[in-house]
Amino acid sequence: MSSSTLRVEIAAQVGGIAVVRSALRAWLVGQGLFDQRGQDILLAVDEAVTNSVEHAYRGGTPGPVVLTALTTGGGSGSTTVRVSVADRGQWVTPAGEGGGGLAVRGRGLKIIESVADLVRVDRGTTSAPGTTTVVEFAIGAAVGVR
Repeated sequence: MSSSTLRVEIAAQVGGIAVVRSALRAWLVGQGLFDQRGQDILLAVDEAVTNSVEHAYRGGTPGPVVLTALTTGGGSGSTTVRVSVADRGQWVTPAGEGGGGLAVRGRGLKIIESVADLVRVDRGTTSAPGTTTVVEFAIGAAVGVR
């Protein structure tokens, strides 16, 4: 499979989450990848986009949330789907981290980690704000049953 890229930019508003989900689903179907790990990919990306929409620009004007998805072909018929979700807001530590009690919220990253093969979160800095979440999914012959 040759490399293919999808880029979607939305304002950090609740209505944009469905726009991203729909575009990503259509892209995965078009790549012939939806049947293999599509639900996992949609779940993880939905959580990452929702985190950006709900937390990145808290108390301010909704800024951009950008999804970039890329496929790369490996040997033996394997493919990797890499998706990044980036915003320019300020990182918010999830509830329950740092010794808090039972968290009612703050499970998004745990959900992402449970379905993705690789998860990286760049939390930015005060002088260079923005959070980028990168998730990867291995698909194909080189991957065991998941």
